[in-house]
Amino acid sequence: MERSEDKQYKRLERVVYVLLWVIIAMIPVVGQLYEYLNGSDVTFEFNKVVKLWGFILPFFILFWLHDLFLIRLLLHRGAKTKVIYVAVTVAMIIGMISFISAPTKKYRHERKPEAQEQVSNKVEAKIDSVVVASSGQNAEQGVNTKKTHRRGGPRGIKTMIILTNTIFALFAVSLNIAVKLYFRSMSSRRRIARLEAENTSTRLQFLKYQINPHFFMNTLNNIHALIDIDSAKAQNVVVELSKMMRYVLYEIDKDNVTLRQEVDFLNNYIKLMRIRLKDNVEITVDISEGNSDIKLPPLLFIPFVENIFKHGISYRELSKVEISLHLVGDKLVFHSKNSNYANCRNDSHHGIGLENLRRRLDLLYGNEYQLTIREDSAIYEVELILPVSDEVNKE
Repeated sequence: MERSEDKQYKRLERVVYVLLWVIIAMIPVVGQLYEYLNGSDVTFEFNKVVKLWGFILPFFILFWLHDLFLIRLLLHRGAKTKVIYVAVTVAMIIGMISFISAPTKKYRHERKPEAQEQVSNKVEAKIDSVVVASSGQNAEQGVNTKKTHRRGGPRGIKTMIILTNTIFALFAVSLNIAVKLYFRSMSSRRRIARLEAENTSTRLQFLKYQINPHFFMNTLNNIHALIDIDSAKAQNVVVELSKMMRYVLYEIDKDNVTLRQEVDFLNNYIKLMRIRLKDNVEITVDISEGNSDIKLPPLLFIPFVENIFKHGISYRELSKVEISLHLVGDKLVFHSKNSNYANCRNDSHHGIGLENLRRRLDLLYGNEYQLTIREDSAIYEVELILPVSDEVNKE
């Protein structure tokens, strides 16, 4: 999958290169058409277009040589390879500019007869200036000035040609680097996003499977306690446990379950816990399914309920438990309130389920959920508010 995407990016990169050079090659044609349509030229001079293409061709070759061979050195992590890249690229640009700037010598050679004619004209002008001018020195200065201008003309043209060629060469190299880095960054961003998604999925799966043994361990401890007290109740607990474990085993691998399934699971668990409780425990349950087809991740509320029956129940003192779950607008609100006897017990594993749940909520909802826990020496209270999107409600 990753290799196919990389190949797709490379093909798209090549298409972009071709389109860019087609646009550059069409600029002379468009220029000629513009002059022809505006009456600047009577005829469309295709030879001018060919000459401009000949001017572009070396930079086109430089671009592809840089893309095929040199840019790999730039993208390499080593510092030495980058130094080599700079040296080779500068040498290539200098060599290319020296080659395409060589015709300026021919241009200067062809201009010699005209320069000689200018010298003869200046000699005649000097003779006339001696007669007309009052100072021979001013005339000599005029000749020197013209001579300087004559000498500086070809040099200025050659400098301008070299400067223009350098700018176009740097443009070709920079264009290649810009497009290459753009597609490389796109590929890197896609790869990072895929790795983050895979990492998130792996972490969620790990946390869900942590909930399974944690819940199973607590329930088995309850059954073990009932076997010696009331074997009939212990058998009923095993039956209820089998129903719950069927849900845990078959639904935990799913990304989402319905609210009805989650509510049934909570009710079965509370029913199981009631079997072993005494009359000194008051349990108030207010769970409304509301829109029972709402989808949500499985086993989000059971850690709180487990925590209630493990740390909020005392067999000697009066214990109170309140559990509610309601759909309020586009929010699903879970609320629990119970007596707090956690400080009276030495439990090194206290809070493992809640900590795992926090991690799951962070991965699933980010900053969109609200979890509030209030605790003192007598009361332990939890409120969890989860967002329910309209798209989920419609399913």
